[in-house]
Amino acid sequence: MLSNPDEAGMWTGRTDGERDWLTHAEFEKLRDHANNFSALMASQTSLSTWQVRFDGGEWEEACGRLVSGGFFDVLGVSPAIGRVFTTAEDRDETPYAVLSYNYWQRRFGGRPDVLGKTFTLHSAVLTIIGVASRGFISETSGQQPDLWLPLRMQPSVFPGRDWLHDTPPSKTMWLHVFGRLKPVVSQAQAEAQANVIFKAGLESFYGPICVTGTPAPVSGSAAQDPAGRAWSVRDAP
Repeated sequence: MLSNPDEAGMWTGRTDGERDWLTHAEFEKLRDHANNFSALMASQTSLSTWQVRFDGGEWEEACGRLVSGGFFDVLGVSPAIGRVFTTAEDRDETPYAVLSYNYWQRRFGGRPDVLGKTFTLHSAVLTIIGVASRGFISETSGQQPDLWLPLRMQPSVFPGRDWLHDTPPSKTMWLHVFGRLKPVVSQAQAEAQANVIFKAGLESFYGPICVTGTPAPVSGSAAQDPAGRAWSVRDAP
């Protein structure tokens, strides 16, 4: 979690919990109910490599990441040109893209007319709405996306897979979640509230976690909830 809402680019917090990743539904629960945070955002855990085509040209390779609408705001990132995503992108499947500054310079020569340009990824046609500020790399050290897409575009970007909804007995855990604490809130307070919300979500999904049930079928890598029952973990490519 990010400690000071007035600081950008630094984070502190524990990474030794039950698991490192959350599902999209779990992120939404925290975002909507964890009011000890001034804002929360989520990002795809892995960096994807896609084939894209601009203006009907040749297919070419670009790397990118799916992120929530609050991604840039939580990290304190402003656009170099155009705009970045807002929480409006979390409500519907909006076919937009934000480019990294380096990719904008390398691929488009820093031309401002990149705004409004469209490109194809699988069957989706996306519109470039902005370029991130110079010097911004990402939330993950050593990983520089060429572009960012809204989380809600997941079904179009990865056809045939639904990572936006949890359907028992499987959970698809594919998101890192970051939050900024409100100035008067301690890390311990935020953690306690998040745990209450998280436990309620697990009980809703699996049943009361104080009752030991039959492990759910597991596919992929196995993990367990606090009651010892199994869930399935699918890694995003």
